[in-house]
Amino acid sequence: MERYTGLTTVLMQNPRICGFCYTQLTDIEQEQNGLYRYDRSRKFSDKVYDGIRRVNEQTAAVERSENPINAGKTLSGPDGRE
Repeated sequence: MERYTGLTTVLMQNPRICGFCYTQLTDIEQEQNGLYRYDRSRKFSDKVYDGIRRVNEQTAAVERSENPINAGKTLSGPDGRE
């Protein structure tokens, strides 16, 4: 959990990173490092999943108005609307 939150926080604080993807949510036959077991049951306590949710919900630096990349710009969605 600490590694995940640490890495995610660093990525979210970088003003040039706009997203990331965690590809192994569940364990598989050859690897056992997912967030859930092979049968999709929880491997960790609610506290761990709450921590993951909190770190994933933080506002990314690229989204913040003080980001120099966004200076004087209005952020818009993929369709160009705010």
